[in-house]
Amino acid sequence: MNPSPDIEPPRGGATLSKTQARQGKTGVGVRYVLVLSTAAAVLALVVVYLVLVVF
Repeated sequence: MNPSPDIEPPRGGATLSKTQARQGKTGVGVRYVLVLSTAAAVLALVVVYLVLVVF
């Protein structure tokens, strides 16, 4: 559903820097979670493949 063309967006809102506007934490821990979860997903797929195809 598209907004009506005669409705204007609000004006005069707060101006935030990139850091202030960011809603998530970007740290070293995020990188580890991504790597570990990806590795766990790949390992799970390999196990499923081995169980269904090899055995």
